Amino acid sequence: MESVSQSASSLAVFHDGISSDEVSQQLDRILRSEAFSRSLRSQEFLSYISQVAIAGEQSTINEHKIGIEVFGRGPNYNPGEDAVVRRQAHSLRQRLEAYYKSEGQNDPILIDIPVGHYVPVFRRREVETQKAAAMVSSPALTPRRTVPAWGWVALTAAVAVMAFAAGRMQSREASARARNSLNSPELFELWQPWLSSGQPALICFSSPYGAVVKHFQTRLPDGSQPPRLPLAGEMEKAFRGALGVGESGFLYIQPTLNEAKSGEALAAALLANFFGMNGVRTAGTLSRLLTWDEFRRQNLVLLGHSEQNRAVGPLLEKYPLRLDETHGEQKRRVINAQPRPGEREFFEIEYALSEDEATIEYALVSMLPGTDRRHQLLIVSGLNTQATLMGIEFLTDPARAKSLLDRMRDLSPKHAGPWYFQMVLKTEVREKVPTGGSIEMIRVLDSPATVSSDGPKSHP
Repeated sequence: MESVSQSASSLAVFHDGISSDEVSQQLDRILRSEAFSRSLRSQEFLSYISQVAIAGEQSTINEHKIGIEVFGRGPNYNPGEDAVVRRQAHSLRQRLEAYYKSEGQNDPILIDIPVGHYVPVFRRREVETQKAAAMVSSPALTPRRTVPAWGWVALTAAVAVMAFAAGRMQSREASARARNSLNSPELFELWQPWLSSGQPALICFSSPYGAVVKHFQTRLPDGSQPPRLPLAGEMEKAFRGALGVGESGFLYIQPTLNEAKSGEALAAALLANFFGMNGVRTAGTLSRLLTWDEFRRQNLVLLGHSEQNRAVGPLLEKYPLRLDETHGEQKRRVINAQPRPGEREFFEIEYALSEDEATIEYALVSMLPGTDRRHQLLIVSGLNTQATLMGIEFLTDPARAKSLLDRMRDLSPKHAGPWYFQMVLKTEVREKVPTGGSIEMIRVLDSPATVSSDGPKSHP
């Protein structure tokens, strides 16, 4: 049911007989909540689109205008080159979900932003509750057997990831990008061996862990990033015995807060959509299930860092750009094993010190010949999962593919055949959302023995 309520200035359409005053009150509750108190960007985003909808001007809400009005982009803002609105919309949806599961669980009005759209939807909670109750009581939907609570949690999480990824891929922006890719000579040139081989592509996710125990020789300062919890007492003794560490140094447990691997899930959905639009069949697996025999059977995409995708390290050993795992006080980083004059020797995470700053992350993107030289291999290893997503976005966007190819042609003007290369990609991350990517360094692999390079002219 929809109804029309008259505001002071214009006409606005809301669901379930909701008035603009009720929406304004609900908006105020959300903006003052703990869930939104630490994010000025989410506050401004939600406030803008809600106020425009309340004024009855929801037809004017679009990605371009939000970028200008909310995020301060100039009049020449191009959403295809700067994904800040899409990234922040994802973050905003997460905050709204968290709010309604905690502080707002009894609020009368629900504010929702459907995936693929920016116009908010206002609904009354009682109506949603009645619909849910009707669905549960329906004989056709009643479960025939009991499922343990943890089973429902796992099933819900899996369905949520698939539904979110599917919704994202069905958005108008993603569909337009996929259609454009079919007419992009740059994307075809970049992916030609994959698109022309008739072979399927297997996408391999890194296997998640619950937490990591790390050993440091010196005590970490208070407030160090990322957050780690010191082990003490019987738990410390148990871990020292199990790990054979002895009595030296200090043990910390680091919860892997982002191990839901949402960045990898979205990256895989984006890549599968790109492959599907170009006639390439795809399948998925986890790194712990991958065998070396798989490398001889199909083209293969490996996602994630070598700490959690065990095949990545050995595959990169013979190449100039590699990954270094966390040990001691050293953060994850990309290593330049064969630095040239003026090139950086490594790239590591730079954590933000305040909300106004962005965390700087890097991804190592390696487009390589397969281990049998008959198949193709792509390894996209973000130092964190957000950078992995940016790596895939960079490879599937026509404009960015063109900039990448232009750089490689300058490095290797006589190149012929498939492009094999390694690239270090820099991305800014705010509130676990990547907001842009830029190329920091490229190595073109003309042959196993010939490498051309392009990198920054400053040292770390």
